[in-house]
Amino acid sequence: MRTIFALFEGYREARSAVEELLERKFDERDMNVIVQELTAKGSMDVNFKTANVDKTRRLGGEAVQGLDQLLSGRQPLTMPDVGAVYVAGQMASVMTGEAKKAKRTRKGGLKEALLTFDVPDEIAEFYKNGVLDGGVLFWVRTDDVRAAEAAGVLSDKKGEEVANYT
Repeated sequence: MRTIFALFEGYREARSAVEELLERKFDERDMNVIVQELTAKGSMDVNFKTANVDKTRRLGGEAVQGLDQLLSGRQPLTMPDVGAVYVAGQMASVMTGEAKKAKRTRKGGLKEALLTFDVPDEIAEFYKNGVLDGGVLFWVRTDDVRAAEAAGVLSDKKGEEVANYT
């Protein structure tokens, strides 16, 4: 299994990448995202005050899918180095749990959490700063056979520092 990370400068680019991955039959359950609260709220096609997405993935009669679906129904949490963020995906939840544990020791945050997933220090710093600047950190877990395909999609959709880790 491989984990392919990418930082997107904007929400629109990340949304496009997720849509392409879904079209290629990558599993939404293997997708993860961390984005600042203000970035998500300013970019999603969802009214956060009235949003309540049910099991049919419909919101006010409209289908919610892709990146908006991943983030819908989430509550922001605060990470010490990037502030209030929305987190979606199993690995992202584990990562933020690690960041919360590290916070108690006065060390931690998104960068430290990325390091626990074997992301190199320089790249972890780049991803952290990208999220701070309103970017979207996205990653997908896939088998070795499809890792190059996923990385290609993320690169084609303007993902920066696309890298894959075991």
